[in-house]
Amino acid sequence: MARIAILIHYCAKCNEYFQSDDNVCPVCSGEVESRAVINLDELRKVMQELQTPQGIVNLLESFKDWVER
Repeated sequence: MARIAILIHYCAKCNEYFQSDDNVCPVCSGEVESRAVINLDELRKVMQELQTPQGIVNLLESFKDWVER
């Protein structure tokens, strides 16, 4: 399964997006901010799956497992 969202970094100084763990832009050495990017195709697939009875059961079982941790 592909990821629904990923974390990227944005530099307002040079208007660049990149994936890096540094807090400094690799292009201009400016300050960066973190943003999330959503894969709409994957989100749509998950939403369609959750509209089925089996999808609802899977969601509730996952939620129960998460709460019990």
